[in-house]
Amino acid sequence: MILCALELDLRSLIPTTLRTTRAALAGSPGCLLRMSLSDGLVDLLEAGVDVAVRIGTLDDSRLVSRRLARNCRVVCTAPAYLAKHGWPRALSDLKRHTCIVLQRPGMRPLPWTFRTREGARALRTDARLIAGSGDLVRDWALAGHGLAFKSIWDVAADIAANRLVPLFADQPSTEADIHVVYPARHFLPARMRAFIDSLDKQFSANEKRILAYGNVMRARRR
Repeated sequence: MILCALELDLRSLIPTTLRTTRAALAGSPGCLLRMSLSDGLVDLLEAGVDVAVRIGTLDDSRLVSRRLARNCRVVCTAPAYLAKHGWPRALSDLKRHTCIVLQRPGMRPLPWTFRTREGARALRTDARLIAGSGDLVRDWALAGHGLAFKSIWDVAADIAANRLVPLFADQPSTEADIHVVYPARHFLPARMRAFIDSLDKQFSANEKRILAYGNVMRARRR
């Protein structure tokens, strides 16, 4: 079973990855490939998950982690919201704007954390809208309901199509790299190795293009 975070937009990567994986599994006719999308922090061992794609650092010593790609989160919103409420010029302006905050099941709200000269800085936002999934955060942002703090991999296509505008390009977020994780074991089955290697190739091929969309705000704003 494969588990993937909803905050990642893998619609463009999954078809190619599945084709590659199915070819690698051609010699294992009894193998079942099951994929699930979730924003919750699932215990892989209890849930019987073979491989998971997650954002952020690994805290479970029972799991092995392999980085797939660099990632950052960006503050973004729809052009309609900016036309109605104006542009926030500094991070301190966020207190005067409607912020859409992600709160995963059983977890605290996701903090909006940025890198500064003094270190990581978590901002206090006016969380007027709290969503339980990354998809809902994105949908509300697209609808012009407020500002969202999203993984660039989730909103790059929306930025490219001018559906969302990235803000604060000069204020990078703290690291939120993408990792594939799986239970620690002495022997890694060939089917898992094939899938992980395919994911690695797909993320590597798209990483530079995706990250570039987090740095286009200045040109559009002027």
